[in-house]
Amino acid sequence: MSLAVTPRRIYIENHFNFHAITEVAFLFIGVFITMQVPIEILKIRGATLGIGTPMQFFWLTGMLSSFLDNAPTYVVFFELAGTPRAITSELLQNVATVTGHIPVRDLLAISCGAV
Repeated sequence: MSLAVTPRRIYIENHFNFHAITEVAFLFIGVFITMQVPIEILKIRGATLGIGTPMQFFWLTGMLSSFLDNAPTYVVFFELAGTPRAITSELLQNVATVTGHIPVRDLLAISCGAV
């Protein structure tokens, strides 16, 4: 919107370019590419980590989010929550995803912890 309504001279006077956003885009691409191996490991061994309560998801997501961006943190714990484990809540309280059935309470804990 800004590109359409702001006079061109202002962009020229401020030496505007897209270098910074391009850097961030490459950084995020790199992060998500390198996350593929840990995600595959979580799919295989995630259930053995012993993380299964909303409190654990909240605090562990928050700790990882303190030094990693929110999006990759959410992806990691979303994958972990979807690993096969004993789900004690009723099926109607779960969200069906590609990774499995995830209890809504776990998704809420992960979302709040990542933010």
